[in-house]
Amino acid sequence: AIQRVPVTNTRYIAFLDALVDAGRAEEAQRYVPRERSVRSGRAGAMLYGRRDDGSFCLIPNAEGNMWQPEWPVLMVTWHAAAAYARWCAERDGLPWRLPGELEWEKAARGVDGRTYPWGDFLDLTWCCVLASHAGRQVPASVDAHPGDISPYGVLGMGGNARDWCAEPFSVEGPTAPVPEPQQPGDPDTMRVARGGARYSASREARAGTRIRAPQGLNRGGIGIRLVRSL
Repeated sequence: AIQRVPVTNTRYIAFLDALVDAGRAEEAQRYVPRERSVRSGRAGAMLYGRRDDGSFCLIPNAEGNMWQPEWPVLMVTWHAAAAYARWCAERDGLPWRLPGELEWEKAARGVDGRTYPWGDFLDLTWCCVLASHAGRQVPASVDAHPGDISPYGVLGMGGNARDWCAEPFSVEGPTAPVPEPQQPGDPDTMRVARGGARYSASREARAGTRIRAPQGLNRGGIGIRLVRSL
């Protein structure tokens, strides 16, 4: 089972606030979305604000754009995504985790080998990629593009936000339908993210798109979507 939409800011703030309430505020600080640092080894500025009681809230970013509750959470590392999955699994008593590459692609393409989640043609109004809109390239709400839908009813796999996957990156691609439990590795371990993003070239809306990124790096086009085995 895969989540129908990416994890939103609203859901991710609930995770961070739960850590604070459990006396794990330092851990919450590690997982909060941040700007990319200009200095190696230093954390960038937080992209969420803090209230007097320690809870997190949405604030404008450096460009003056107010982050919205139903935008996908972005600028989170692979470690943060994995921590969110562990928290959801503990909270729900269900085996939530990051998707394997093949699981993600099956959810996007179905069984007919289609090029895009919605079929074999590209309509830029159906998804959120660079050529879909003018002006500032801000995220869209997770349900803002109902045409970007897979055969299984999963939204946003062609654009808006990519999803962190479980496995380390391999040139040869994934080797198992369901990934083995993953060890954290070092900060430079390369992980896979699948799907298109709001600033992607149009060709990256294809369901076969895969990129690699260091697991300790936060990017403005990569977010979180969880799966669980049934």
